[in-house]
Order: sequence, then C-alpha cells, then structure tokens
Amino acid sequence: MSLSKRAEKSLDTDPAFMAIYKALGNKYDAHTNATGTVILGVAENSLMAPELSQFFTQNFSITPYQLTYGDGYSGSIPLRNALAKHLNETLHPTPELTVTPDHVVVTAGVTAMLDMLAWALTEPGEGILIGRPLYSGFLPDVVMRSEAVPVLVELEEEGIDFFGAEAVRRHETAIREAEGRGVKVRALILCNPHNPLGKCYPPEILELYLKLCTRHNIHLISDELYALSSYRTPNNTSSPAFTSLLSLPSTPALIDPNNLHILYGMSKDFGSNGLRLGCLITRHQDLKSSLLGVGRFPWASSASDVLWTKFLLDEEFKARYFATNSQRIAESYMFLREWLQERRIPFVEGTTHGFFMWVDMRELLGDQGREGERRLMEKLLEVGVWIASGESFGSSVPGWFRITFTVEREVLVEGLRRLGRVVDEVRREGLVRGEGVKGVEEVEAEGKERLAN
Repeated sequence: MSLSKRAEKSLDTDPAFMAIYKALGNKYDAHTNATGTVILGVAENSLMAPELSQFFTQNFSITPYQLTYGDGYSGSIPLRNALAKHLNETLHPTPELTVTPDHVVVTAGVTAMLDMLAWALTEPGEGILIGRPLYSGFLPDVVMRSEAVPVLVELEEEGIDFFGAEAVRRHETAIREAEGRGVKVRALILCNPHNPLGKCYPPEILELYLKLCTRHNIHLISDELYALSSYRTPNNTSSPAFTSLLSLPSTPALIDPNNLHILYGMSKDFGSNGLRLGCLITRHQDLKSSLLGVGRFPWASSASDVLWTKFLLDEEFKARYFATNSQRIAESYMFLREWLQERRIPFVEGTTHGFFMWVDMRELLGDQGREGERRLMEKLLEVGVWIASGESFGSSVPGWFRITFTVEREVLVEGLRRLGRVVDEVRREGLVRGEGVKGVEEVEAEGKERLAN
C-alpha cells in the first residue's frame, strides 16, 4: 500500500545522504571501531562531555510527580523559571523585553520548535526569508510539514559582506522578487551567532533587519543557539561580539515585540544534543496559544527537563562550565586553524562562536563544480572521514565545507589525518571525474580496503 502524498515528499533516496546516514551508525572509535568513520560534519561539542556526564549522573533524580504529565506541554514551571532567569542574565534584554516564564515555550528540541513556528506563521506556499549559506536544518524544518517556501537570499558573491548593509538590501530585494512570483514572505530567520560562518551580526546591522521586518510587516525569528559558545583568540579580537536582539536598546522602537521570536536550546551552549530540549521566547500570546495547542507532539521529556533545570540552578557549576568550555573551544579552534594553514587551505577568518570553521576547498575541484564537490565528498567517505559539504548548507559556490573541531583531540587528529590524505592525493593526481556518488555498500567496502592499506 502506498504512502500519503505528504509522506512521499519526505522520502530521500539520494545515495550521498544514505552514505552519510550509514556513516553515523559506524562512528570511529580508536579502541572498538578503528575503521569507522570520523564524524567532523555534525555540530556537536564533546569537549565538556566528561564534566557534563558526571554532573548529570550526580544530580539526576526523579520524583513521582515527574512521572506524570507534570505542568503541561510547554515545560515544567521550575525549568521555565530557571530559563527566564538565565536568559535575563546572559542575553541582557532591555527592561521592556525582560523575559518572564510566561514568555518561554519548551519543546523537545529547537528543530521541533522551528517546525511548529513555520506551521503557525505561514500558509502552504508562503515564504520564509533566509540568507545563504544557511544552517542545513532550516530547509526541512520549514518545508517538510508546513510546506512553506524558503526564499533564499544570495550573499556569496565576491565583495558582499554577509554581515553588512548590502546583505540587508538584498533581503529586501528578495522580498519584492518573491512577491512578484506570487510568494508572500511571512518571516525572516536570522542565525546569530551564525551557522556555518561562526560570526555575529554587528548591532547596527541588526537594527537594519528590525526596520526591514517592520517595513514589510513580517516576523523576525532569531536563532541564538550559540550565544554562549564563544571563544577569543589573537585572530578574532576585532570581530563583533554577540548581541541578542532582546538586548538592543532600539529594539522595542524598531519592531512590534509581538513579531520578534528568539530560539534557544540545550544542544549547543550546554553540549547536550541528545537530550532534545529547546525553547522559544515570544510575547505573541496568540502564537504561544497555537504552539501550546500542537505542543503535545514534541512534548519534552521530564528527564531532560530535570537535567536542564539542575544545570541552570547550579550557579557555581554553570560559571565553571562556561569558562572552561570557552577555553577548550579556543584551543581546538587554534589546532584546526594551524592545521589548515600548514596545508594552505583557506578558511573564513575572524570567527568567534560555534564549533566549526567554514573552509574553502574550491582549489581541489578543478573545473568540476558541484559534481566535483560531490566526488570529493565520496573520496572522503571512502577513507572514513565526513565533513559537511557546502551544498547541504545551501551554498551557491561549490567547494566550501564546514569542519567541526569540538571533538576529542584524538578523534580530531585522526579525522584530519584522513582528510590530509585525500587533499594530498587530489593535489597530486587531480579529482577524477566520476558518474555521481556511489551507493552505501560500495563506499563502505572501498573505505575499509583503503584504511587497511
């Protein structure tokens, strides 16, 4: 029996996707799976995992009340209280935009929240504006169930500053062009700090985006997941620091606060992707009510709720965690930076936040363009390392890749060793033209054979 038309739209039989999916189930481990794939393509931070696992183990306890449906769909009262306090202390909102527990809606991850937002803010066929390159999850999040239309803004042309005023003008042009095609734009997504670029928007540019949204009466969704995943090195001292849209003194005057929505979660700043907790900060009461109406589907687990609450309330551990985390991220960043410089591989300079670097490997593609990027991905999978290709981030320029550096040092060293083998081989022999990406079993078999040599 066939699936529904909705389900059929979600099927993905792309061999490259299947090869990556297989790699995630075959992760490298020096002791138990030395021929597995080194994963440097997922935005996870493992640098604080020992401290986090110990803290959660020592502080985890469940009461009989937490075995019930608890306080409802939007997170427990203790968690929303703790989140409001944390966000006020770290995002520094203006007095008019102070976060209260009533402004916080909790779900099982930010992915679920963005899916719900797209459902609540758009009709099928209406647009959501996003500059590219963009976080790869935005597209399925806003398209798969809600059937919104991503209106991608081209910001990769030479001389265009992704975080500058020209980028704002291009967003406005994209709104007009979309409307000319019959697509009404209902919302703009900003990722600040940005994934995959690792930088923050200057305050004056954020103000321009607020004005843009007000002129066109659209919602502004600010993804601030990496707000505290910051690092300072001698190479980024002149880069803009993070500024939350809640903290700009001009925000209340530049946009209706009901049209501003902030995404935050446990995955990035708190190094806990697997615990699946995210939240939305919004003052829009009708939006909040609609999200509560569908909140039963991505209802967060009481266990995760308890763990995040314990973390947020332990001021001593929290302060020590964020200070150590920032230091370790900086050290890992410098390790990858030096490796790339030694091998004359360009990358985006001046990054300040996140777990990754945006790396320029166009030199290796020759004249093969997107097919060359896919072929390079295939060769990397063959030797057992996965980095994220620019194509998955909506990049219009083939040859860019995102490399995650916040893994255990031994894993990073092994992954870069394998990446270096491919870089050296392609520089020496060129990128052999292929007939597309191979199937899962073929890639896996060739990879094991090459690793054995």
